[in-house]
Amino acid sequence: SPVSVLLGGNGSGKSTAAAYKVARFLLQEQPPPRRDCPYWVISDTYEQCIGIGWAQGLRRFIPPSLIDWPRVQWLSSKAEWPSHVPLKPWPGRPCKNWVIEFKSTEQRRQKFQGRSIGGAWFSEQFPWEILEEVIRGLRDTWYPGSVIIECTPIDPDLSVELEELYDNPPAGWKFFTLNTDCNDAVSTEWKRAFFSSVSDEMRETRRRGVFASYRGQIYKTFNPQI
Repeated sequence: SPVSVLLGGNGSGKSTAAAYKVARFLLQEQPPPRRDCPYWVISDTYEQCIGIGWAQGLRRFIPPSLIDWPRVQWLSSKAEWPSHVPLKPWPGRPCKNWVIEFKSTEQRRQKFQGRSIGGAWFSEQFPWEILEEVIRGLRDTWYPGSVIIECTPIDPDLSVELEELYDNPPAGWKFFTLNTDCNDAVSTEWKRAFFSSVSDEMRETRRRGVFASYRGQIYKTFNPQI
């Protein structure tokens, strides 16, 4: 399927799973259609998309020998935060390669318009208009596995359209859920401490990626004195 959506709780492993799937797409599954074809990594801030998407994610799964280091562009060379990471040409295709580009939704829709891309990874929630521009940019390259969306849907306003697709998934969309309780890499002590600090209304969102919708609910933690 072209679009995979990973809904998970905090510490569920969704970002690591997404980084692995993106690296496999770029290195093993999909030959690039042209030279320097962009693959976007998108989050709400550069700290999130580079600090998590690259430093703690893709850098673990992309061997340094496959990166065209002389052409890497840096947002901060001191912090080793790149803005563009060109990969070396695909085997047997000497003039065609992928370029990983890191983008923030703070740039708004205008910075996403007009480009033709090969895929995108959304890390955490995003304005729906950005996804519209990404899908528009994929009109020539609607490859299987080209879009990865992973998030803990804590903001109901940013979840409306995605929740509607979850209830009625269109062709080419697949949804997966990840449960923090099933992640053995996170200590039981941390899970116990974290979930005891989360409100009853938000606990299943933080644990399993359940959509956070508060319409018509009676709050378990409602205090009439406040």
